[in-house]
Amino acid sequence: MLRWNKGISDTDRPLAEAVAAIAVDNTIIVSLVNSGYLDFAENWMISISRQGFGDRVLLFAEDQEAFDHIDARWPGHVIMYNYSSIPRAGESAHDFGSLGFFLMTERRPDYLRAVLRLGVNVLYNDLDMVWLKNPFTAFTGDFDVWVNDDWTDDTGLEAVHPLQKDRRFPSHYHPNICSCLLYMRPTAQSYQLLDTWAGLMSLKDWKPPIQDQPFFNKALNMLKDLKVGILPQRQFPAGCLYFADDYWRDAFGDEAALVHNNWIVGHDVKRQRFQNLGIWFVKQL
Repeated sequence: MLRWNKGISDTDRPLAEAVAAIAVDNTIIVSLVNSGYLDFAENWMISISRQGFGDRVLLFAEDQEAFDHIDARWPGHVIMYNYSSIPRAGESAHDFGSLGFFLMTERRPDYLRAVLRLGVNVLYNDLDMVWLKNPFTAFTGDFDVWVNDDWTDDTGLEAVHPLQKDRRFPSHYHPNICSCLLYMRPTAQSYQLLDTWAGLMSLKDWKPPIQDQPFFNKALNMLKDLKVGILPQRQFPAGCLYFADDYWRDAFGDEAALVHNNWIVGHDVKRQRFQNLGIWFVKQL
């Protein structure tokens, strides 16, 4: 239940009102968008609507053009939340590893903390994902947060801890948990994860390519009381499986609920990947 009478500040009240209007079963679906990725936002929204969950989506707009466009297309499903200390990244379609990309991802814990403060469950997706089935049936078990593995193993739902350093990629932990998809319950442990993740990113202790994912994995590894579930890759495949491995897709593609168009860099090549497999639903903007 939304925590209306438990210290909602003037800062958070517009967000609380937006969340109250769309939450179903005390759950919302969120992402963030700037005007450089409006076409991906549309594709993502259309794919969710095709699965019957479009009524519970809230997008955090990073610029006025993005807000105006989404509000005209899906009124009540976009908000500009201005209370983050992280600078906005601008309006470009920022590529993975760029400073603009990092600034957008660095703002993400602020948005998620603001939602969790309202006492709702939140499913976060990156916009380069497409919904093919209902994903909520996979969020089972007594976990604070559900995540998916970005490597190529085919794991089932299991506890994460302890994560181990990966010998091939010393900056990563294994499993390499992707911060692209998070289903979080409003627990103290979930909130601590977001606090820790944000704190690690604020240290700016990174080397190119700039990304938030190693910090997210480090935060997961630090919090021993956090209960984490790894989602099965057959239902939540990374791009290195679903798009790049034809044999894998032929064998398991029908099981996919959410597919992530990652392991490739660039707005146009990602769009072409979606088009090649017939899961680009945007006609024109």
